[in-house]
Amino acid sequence: ACRVFGLFANTVLQSENDNGSTTANLLARHLINELYFSMDDIALAAQAGDKASAQTSWTRGKEYLNGYIRIVNFPISSKVGDKFALVDVGI
Repeated sequence: ACRVFGLFANTVLQSENDNGSTTANLLARHLINELYFSMDDIALAAQAGDKASAQTSWTRGKEYLNGYIRIVNFPISSKVGDKFALVDVGI
């Protein structure tokens, strides 16, 4: 899923005519990487049976995901469609 987030960010945030990565695209990639690390932390905590660490990792990962959603929502206009909803789910 994280790879798809990166490809989507490239499409939404950057023109094919751009020679380099935009600041917004670099930030989106950073947030995706941090989300991926948080998902690894959740898996490790689940394997260890550590619910508190899993919850902490989820909360952190959710913030990274919501930051990403805010960034990719910015260029989406009403002509294109609805903006993505932020994640508001806890574990």
